[in-house]
Parts: sequence; C-alpha cells; structure tokens
Amino acid sequence: MIKVEIGKISCCGANELLNQSDIISFLKRNPKAEIGIGVSEEKGGFGTPRFDFVKNLFSQLENGAIALHINGEWSNQIANLGEMPKELNDLIKLSPKKFRMQINFVGSGFANSDNADNLAKLVEKYFGKVKFIIPYGEKSSDFVNNLFLKTRNFDVLYDSSFGTGKAADSYPSKFAGKLVQGYAGGLSPENICEKLDNIEKIQNIKTPIWIDAESKLRKDDQNTLALEKSQKFVDSVLAWQEKRRNQEKSFCFFRQF
Repeated sequence: MIKVEIGKISCCGANELLNQSDIISFLKRNPKAEIGIGVSEEKGGFGTPRFDFVKNLFSQLENGAIALHINGEWSNQIANLGEMPKELNDLIKLSPKKFRMQINFVGSGFANSDNADNLAKLVEKYFGKVKFIIPYGEKSSDFVNNLFLKTRNFDVLYDSSFGTGKAADSYPSKFAGKLVQGYAGGLSPENICEKLDNIEKIQNIKTPIWIDAESKLRKDDQNTLALEKSQKFVDSVLAWQEKRRNQEKSFCFFRQF
C-alpha cells in the first residue's frame, strides 16, 4: 500500500535576485510546487527589496504557492512572544488565499523556550489565512509537543539539521495522521527517490507529507534558488510518486488472479 501522499514540493531560498516572471511561470507549470522565501527584519522589513519582492509576488498569484520562512528576531517574536511583526501582518493582508509561514526559531538561536501558549494563540488567530510550519527536532521537541497539546492547526517539519542542509540519519513519523508532516535536510534531485523510499518505510498509515529542499537547489554562487535545479527536483518527486502508483496498480491487478 502506498503510505505517503505528497501534497507540496517546497523549493526554498528564493529572493529578489530571481526574476519574478520566471517564478510565476515555474509555479504555473508545477501545481504541487511551493517557493520558500526567507525573511527577517533585516531582509524583509519595510523599505527592503525583499519586502517589495514578496508583495509583488503576492499580487500576481491566485494561490498560496509562496511560503515565508521567518528568521532572526522575527522568529523569536512569533514563537516565544506570540506577536506578529507589522511587516508580516501587512504581507498577510496582501497574500492570495492561505499561505504557509515557517518559524525558524531554533536556527535563529531561540531554542530554549518551552512555553507554547503564546504561539498557540497566534496560530489560532491567523488560522484560515496562514498555516504555520513548526520545525521539529531534538532542540525543539518539548516546544512542539506542548504546542500540539494546545492546537493542531499547524504543519510539522522534521529537519534534524535545522536548515543546515545535513541529511537525516533517520526519519520520524511522530505526528502521522495528526498533523501534515514535512521532511527536509540535504534533499536533492539526485537522492530524493531513495529518501522517499526511506520516508515511506517508517509510515504506519497513509499520511500526507511534503518535501522541503534548499541547499542542494541553490545556484552555484549560492546566492539564490536555481529554478532549473528546482524543476529537476519536482520532476524527480513526481516520477517517484507515479512509479509507486504504478506498482500499486500492478500489485492489485495480480492479487485478482
């Protein structure tokens, strides 16, 4: 039985160095794709090129195919204080339908809080417009477990490297059937099929997941996302999914005889 259904394929690390029309074309070609853009007060505040970059993308999109990855002090403000920065609140008002917002509070150095009350209230306040993504790993497990007790209106991302691009030694499935689960860490067009095989093995029920890649999808100068690499990544994921579906059909056919 196929145990994973891939909902989104996140290609992250885009910024204002990319042509916006190229991003729009990429998303139209790939309905399952999602473009991740890192923002912080320094790179995303009022008057910065990235704020205008995101605002203009939102104005051209009819769906929530852009995910904002919140870094720096903004991630602390959201995760620990339960406060939405004004710039992000303005972008939320401009966004097309619902989009996702990943709170990188561990990678930004804010990993010690075990009080999830404030974030839970914020998650509920913005539910219906924003779906929060919360990274889960050794450093954040207590925080996420506490958050889960208060709300289930968020997605969980398993990334033991917390954004450093290191491949995972193993893949958890703690929240299968309870939250939408994402997997990240060193994923690339070349290794994603093998990694998806491993991810599927640990699922005990059919569950929706998404796949998140960044470090292996950057341009050679590492300054921004490479859309050609992203296309190969998406194609590889979809090819894996199609292969598994064909295997399932063949298995069901032969069981009839």
